[in-house]
Amino acid sequence: MFYPSYGFLSSSGIWSVQIHGVAFEDEPNSHLRKYLAKSLGHLLGLSPEEIKCEIFQKRAFYFVEDNKRSRTLEISIAGQPFKLKKTGPNGHIEDHVSLNWTDRSEMSESPWLEFQFSGKAQLISPRGVSVISDIDDTIKVTQVHDRRKMIQNTFVNPFRAVPGMSGLYRGWEKSGAVFHYVSASPWQLYAPLSEWMHSEGYPQGTYHLKHFRWKDASFFSLFESPEKYKVEVLEPILQEFPGRQFVLVGDSSESDPEAYGVIARKYPGQIRKIYILDPAGSKNSERYAAAFRGVPGVVWDVFRDPIEIEGGL
Repeated sequence: MFYPSYGFLSSSGIWSVQIHGVAFEDEPNSHLRKYLAKSLGHLLGLSPEEIKCEIFQKRAFYFVEDNKRSRTLEISIAGQPFKLKKTGPNGHIEDHVSLNWTDRSEMSESPWLEFQFSGKAQLISPRGVSVISDIDDTIKVTQVHDRRKMIQNTFVNPFRAVPGMSGLYRGWEKSGAVFHYVSASPWQLYAPLSEWMHSEGYPQGTYHLKHFRWKDASFFSLFESPEKYKVEVLEPILQEFPGRQFVLVGDSSESDPEAYGVIARKYPGQIRKIYILDPAGSKNSERYAAAFRGVPGVVWDVFRDPIEIEGGL
């Protein structure tokens, strides 16, 4: 499985395309996989009824899949063959390839470049507007402040959209914005998340999720504050597109204000706007004053309803 990624025009004028995927053995009827899924359910504190439900069984599959390490993958993009480096212990492969194109005009009209095994990468021009969006409690109801509800909304309940956000993003997409979805949710949720986001009408975009293995210590990182993680993910994106303007969208439930404040102070010329979804809807709080210290007030805003920021690119 390859995850949607992006390509950027390097300083030498060559398109560099990020490749990220995972190699695993598809064994949905494996007794071992079923046993591991049950164990995962117990570890999460789910009831027997919740563990047996169809939604949990489908989402748990990607957490207990048999990932294949040290596998060498070969792909072909636009007729150019590439041999990628070997997969890591978690089965993931993260690499990049350089395309022998000197400019974007040599490509087709679609910004998405497809390659074998259902992979695709969005070639993003050096200038324009990019939206970096959080997922949990920004566009999907997760209730991260309540651990029990967060686990149920992640593993058991149907995903629910934050009202109005998909319409807001579609409007921004029509204005020419491209999207990066950045979340501390694990990569194992990519398949159900992307399917749900497509059904809700969210624009296509690249995904930047968190590495997680429930069989080792990284299991507990699922419940850690994502501030440091998000800063580490956002910085390479801004560095690879120094000529683009960025709109950062998050919510008040976790550390989005703090993470976005760090980014805005470090890359002030690239941050066009920061929007924080907050049910309280008040910009005047000690938390926001601290999170956005040194960031001009016109750059960041707090909203209760997406209708408040329609057209806010």
